[in-house]
Amino acid sequence: AFDGRDDQPPAELKCIKQADGEVVWSEGIGYGTLLFADGKLIAIKTDGEFMLIKPDAAGMHVLAQARPFPPGTVRALPALAAGKLYVRDEHTLKCLNVKPRIR
Repeated sequence: AFDGRDDQPPAELKCIKQADGEVVWSEGIGYGTLLFADGKLIAIKTDGEFMLIKPDAAGMHVLAQARPFPPGTVRALPALAAGKLYVRDEHTLKCLNVKPRIR
């Protein structure tokens, strides 16, 4: 979960035990929104950075990062459907194909 607010830094991504609320690990990556799909987290930060994260109790493992928008602010909640990620910044709506590549 993201803990904190974008307008009052710092904000952190935290792994929390559901059973007792204990914080397992915390990373100061800023604020954003999260989607969970295929055992991974898609973090879309308000500064426009996208991160694909494999979370586990040992820590946050970043698998990929991207900036599909020019510098600006991304606040709208994303949507994921049929392998397509729909996200918008202050000016543009984008549809990104995030289906795994078949090799």
